[in-house]
Amino acid sequence: MALDRVIRSLSRVFVGLALAWLLVGCEIALFDVEQTVTFTGDETWKADVSIVIPAEVVNAPGSPADLRAEIERQLVGEQIPELEAAGVKIDWGVRTTEVGDTEYALHLEGDQFATLERAVFDESTDIQQTVVEGRREIEFSQFSAATPMGIGVRDYTLILIGGEIISGNGVRIDAGTMRWVNPDGVIEARLTPKTRFSLIGIVLPVACGLGFVALAAGAVIAGLAYARRQDRAI
Repeated sequence: MALDRVIRSLSRVFVGLALAWLLVGCEIALFDVEQTVTFTGDETWKADVSIVIPAEVVNAPGSPADLRAEIERQLVGEQIPELEAAGVKIDWGVRTTEVGDTEYALHLEGDQFATLERAVFDESTDIQQTVVEGRREIEFSQFSAATPMGIGVRDYTLILIGGEIISGNGVRIDAGTMRWVNPDGVIEARLTPKTRFSLIGIVLPVACGLGFVALAAGAVIAGLAYARRQDRAI
């Protein structure tokens, strides 16, 4: 597979992984990829990306140390600085699981859909925000091939989280979450951003405040009543 095709078919955070795999001479790449994107406001977003290399692939003939070094050189030395320069906040880490898999975990945050498309997805993704009757709505569409990202991704999962899923062709997990597993074709979803605060956070302090006021008022009334009884007794 030509490098330019890999670059076109992978999101920026996966380019290092793909290039590293090719540079160390591996012909077949088997990755498990999970992307979770949360829409939090006016084009603000958070994304968690997990890339898992199974143990049988890590232990295949070749040099895992060279592979990991090349992955991290591409990610840390090239892709991540470029995204940070575009205003994307990125934290990342790597670990070996109990079964010997190698997992790269990335957490990204940004405030423009253009940077989300660039950081987490590819050119086949379109994310637009509209305002309908005073409410922000997000339209998400992406073309996903049967072999996601154009390279040997074994399992691919996409999860979108918002305030409310209005419509979509994935599996609805709850009112604000939709999931796709190994999709083939166009991914579509319409959703609202997730609010930054909880109604409970407002109601509970107010309720507690009202409760305190009621208790205080009750104590004052009881005190006045007792004083009146004492005056009558005198």
